[in-house]
Amino acid sequence: MTNDFDKDLIDKARLQTIIRSLYRLTTAERIQWKKDLVTEGSFSYSTTDTTVVLRPRRFRPTGGEAVIISVRDTDGDTVAQLVIGEDYPDAEVYEQAIELYTLARREALQVDNVLDRLLFELGTEESGGEKK
Repeated sequence: MTNDFDKDLIDKARLQTIIRSLYRLTTAERIQWKKDLVTEGSFSYSTTDTTVVLRPRRFRPTGGEAVIISVRDTDGDTVAQLVIGEDYPDAEVYEQAIELYTLARREALQVDNVLDRLLFELGTEESGGEKK
């Protein structure tokens, strides 16, 4: 019989695997992230049955970066959650979580498209646009 502590460790390991998979798929541009409609400043990726949400954690005592990964079921209830900060024991998972949040944010907000359109409208040479 497994106790709650063992279940938490199993969930943590599964969430770490999810982060690695999301990171790999996001860097391969196979996932489309969107702004999360529930939590401001958060970004989500949905499958048929679940939604993964990445959000920054604010007001850390050390002032360092942290990301919270949450998994929601079809009813929108959070079924698993993991906070990954600078003090996280697995440095690779921490780095991937921080970069994943950045990539998800850029994808959801279409940062590159917005900046390219602005450069074009300003007629800068870097955008390939004509000077006005």
